[in-house]
Amino acid sequence: MSHILDLDKAINEIIASNERIQTFWTKEASGWSPRETAELLESSRMDRLVSLSRSLRLWAEPCAEEDREGRLILAWANLGILVEGTMTWFLCVFESDYAKQPMKAKAGFDLRPNRLRFEEMCRFFSEHVWIDSQRAEWDDWLANVRNFRNAVHAFNHRHIGDWNDWQDAVVRYHDFIGELDGRVPYPEARDYYA
Repeated sequence: MSHILDLDKAINEIIASNERIQTFWTKEASGWSPRETAELLESSRMDRLVSLSRSLRLWAEPCAEEDREGRLILAWANLGILVEGTMTWFLCVFESDYAKQPMKAKAGFDLRPNRLRFEEMCRFFSEHVWIDSQRAEWDDWLANVRNFRNAVHAFNHRHIGDWNDWQDAVVRYHDFIGELDGRVPYPEARDYYA
């Protein structure tokens, strides 16, 4: 029972965090953040990350046995999109740093942070964002979320974990948002964590 309460609390805090992040970075940061960051985030659909955060509640509801695998696949897709979106937001905030060593397309041109695939973002974070202790902490978790999320390509067999794996990953996503948001600058004149 406490696991469900932890999950419910984590989902509520995920929603609140993504609402606060979306409000600041798409509506209030212009004129304060670098121009490139503002351009990327003002035109983003971070509102969808808020909506997808709320959608996590759908997957915490009981379902019929015959629906369990399909719902678990969709739950992982929901979570994977959120993780990928949070990583994209972080790289957009630090666009000027990202631009110093951007990921490259196969054709050789620089990819903007909002054009990276999940796998590319995971590699960039491992190589350029995480320090050693964070790499050990986050790389495997990101790989699991990405692999389970890819089960949406359902024709071939893929391991999808179970509901406990998904619930643990949602609680961990709450920690992940906190990790990244804690590294992002905000103006000191206002408390964005209230």
